[in-house]
Amino acid sequence: MLGAVGAVAAAVCAIVIVVLVRGGLAEAGLWAGVAGGLAGVVGAAVTVGLAVPRHAVPPDPQLPGPPDTPGRPPSPQAVVPRQLPKAVAGFAGRAGELERLTSLLDEAARPGGTVVILAIDGTAGVGKTALAVQWAQQVKDRFPDGQLYTDLRGVGAADPPVTPVTSAEAIRGFLDAFEVPAPLIPVSLDAQAALYRSLLASRRVLVVLDNARDAEQVRPLLPGSPDCSVVVTSRTRLTGLIAEGAHPLTVRSFTPADARELLIRRLGADRVEAHPQAVEQIIARCAGLPLALAIVAARAAENPHFPLTDLAEELRDEEGAGVRLQALDAGEAAASVIAVFSWSYRRLSDPVARLFRLLSLHPGPDITAPAAASLAAVPLADARQMLTDLARDNLINEQTWGRYTFHELLRAYASRQTRDHDPGTDQDAAKQRMLDHYLHSAQAAWSLSYPHQQQDITLAPPLPGVAPEKPADHAAARAWFTAEYPVLLAVIQVAADTGHPTHAWQLPHTLVPFFERQGHWHDFAATHRIALAATKGIDQQGQAYAQLRIGQALARAFRPEEARPQLTEALRLFEGLGDLAGQSDVHFYLGITCHRQEQNREALAHMQQAVDLARAHGAYRPGLAAALNGLGWVHAVLGDSQEAIHYSQDSLDLFRELGDRWGEAATLDTIGYAYRDLRDYQQAVGFSELALDIDRELGDLYSEAIDADHLGDALNAVGNTAQARSNWQLALDILDQLSDLPSVGAGYASPDDIRAKLRSAGA
Repeated sequence: MLGAVGAVAAAVCAIVIVVLVRGGLAEAGLWAGVAGGLAGVVGAAVTVGLAVPRHAVPPDPQLPGPPDTPGRPPSPQAVVPRQLPKAVAGFAGRAGELERLTSLLDEAARPGGTVVILAIDGTAGVGKTALAVQWAQQVKDRFPDGQLYTDLRGVGAADPPVTPVTSAEAIRGFLDAFEVPAPLIPVSLDAQAALYRSLLASRRVLVVLDNARDAEQVRPLLPGSPDCSVVVTSRTRLTGLIAEGAHPLTVRSFTPADARELLIRRLGADRVEAHPQAVEQIIARCAGLPLALAIVAARAAENPHFPLTDLAEELRDEEGAGVRLQALDAGEAAASVIAVFSWSYRRLSDPVARLFRLLSLHPGPDITAPAAASLAAVPLADARQMLTDLARDNLINEQTWGRYTFHELLRAYASRQTRDHDPGTDQDAAKQRMLDHYLHSAQAAWSLSYPHQQQDITLAPPLPGVAPEKPADHAAARAWFTAEYPVLLAVIQVAADTGHPTHAWQLPHTLVPFFERQGHWHDFAATHRIALAATKGIDQQGQAYAQLRIGQALARAFRPEEARPQLTEALRLFEGLGDLAGQSDVHFYLGITCHRQEQNREALAHMQQAVDLARAHGAYRPGLAAALNGLGWVHAVLGDSQEAIHYSQDSLDLFRELGDRWGEAATLDTIGYAYRDLRDYQQAVGFSELALDIDRELGDLYSEAIDADHLGDALNAVGNTAQARSNWQLALDILDQLSDLPSVGAGYASPDDIRAKLRSAGA
């Protein structure tokens, strides 16, 4: 089974195969080979929403992918995403706005209603997100099939500006929320959007799209089902959506009555009513902005004996201390709120104030205490307490447990304070500690997630003060990758932009297994293009690995003609380095590329070179196991079945020694395929059954389909037509769920071919 044709050799056998399905690789034997082959090549939390979307890396325009269709949407049994953030504590006011939103929802529920699109706009700090989340929490029971949420990062006050979330990234995040298996997710945006709409067509789901840039960013995320509703927030009025039927709602600064209600809820009626004139001054000097009022209320609550008159006076004294933030130039906030921020910031202890400033250097979208500890070079316990203090003062927000985000205005303010108070050398050291934290944590998680695979890169020691995270076990390591994935993508870009080429290529290197498992082909290619640009002419090893990975990603997207020059250049670089393991991996992927182009004699030569180089290396056992299976598979396709069994049996022994179950299953399939060609059908049935059992246990859909198809062929050959039909039907049922896969070369499973087998067998 050559299925793993593009699998990240050392990184994720498991990953590879499950994802290979998505890539469309069908040859079972190589499936394992690829997964293991990358083993050596692959070498190798949540943080402050400071600036980057869920997927910080834009889709790679050079990865168009094959023309695919969404296929049959996954069975709805079950997954009900609950992505809404927590409602704001002490939410006040907005009664009219909440009533308006609910009335629009009620209108849509009448016969003939259409999907409700609510477009909420307003200036920064005015409480758009708080309103949207508060309302969504109130009506969520009307949407029993789930609630989706994403921050589109369309407009912000960050410096440098944030990278907005693309429609493709948001859709992929929603598909992940429904736990759609990677093999079922198409490559192209149009097909993914169609799958997303198909998923929602039979469901009642609420979709909250926060901080949108424009209508174009939002349109692909809109469901077509009238049972779904969408809430969009934006700093600008989304005229395009409104023209198409969306209902607009502009949120303005609090009225004095609403502002008083907020202060009463936070401070108590007795305290507020005791100083009416001071309360009026506080409201005026906060420009009626809920964010500013919340900060003042937090400070007052922390000092219950502090008279409100004194707070109002201090705010007046601070008004001349700063200049209005550019983000407030929308015209709705007539007064500067920077005085409010400054007033709260100046009362922080020095260590907490320093952490607040340094958080602005983190690209986001959120940060955890361990990452903050490394960023500031403080003990973890101290970082936890400081984050708690900042959240208590409303200077950051604990949006989900243990994950902290900045409001965009506060991030801009913190960035300004960093420029004014922290020397450039201190900022540079903090950035490198952050990069070291994520690189060493990712390496530790990689080792736990895929312990049977060889690490092939050596990391420099982290700077003093860095305390990398060390997940407790295999499950915790995979959970860490899932939680930190958007952060890691953002950090890769930071590494490239700030002159850290080693981090820029080693970080995506540690993510290869995750890219493979989740089918994030665009991120796979895009991050390694960033790595290539950062290392070119500076770091030959990094350049070689980046070139290899780009070629691998292109091959996985079924662009072998584009993959070949990338791999050829990688081979030249690895040869210059004298890196035998790297050369072995390149020849392995060149062999896969040739096989995909039905150039099997050339593929055989590359696979033989991969084997020879892995043996010459001496310690590259995962790569050798993969290459041996690749060599066996191509021999099987060419009809050299005895040779195929010889090489694949050696591969099987190695995979079993390594504990690589994916590699083992793929190699068993190769051997079964070869025995069928030798007309030793009993052996063919036995090996194919073993492969099918393992892939079913691992949940590798595509490999399971290949195994079932091959097992059906062997059973049919021994006259067991009934069981043959049963296995062919299983293979067909799986393949019908997957995106279109090209039928190229022997060993690929084609739904049409399987239907023909079923017809000939009388099914």
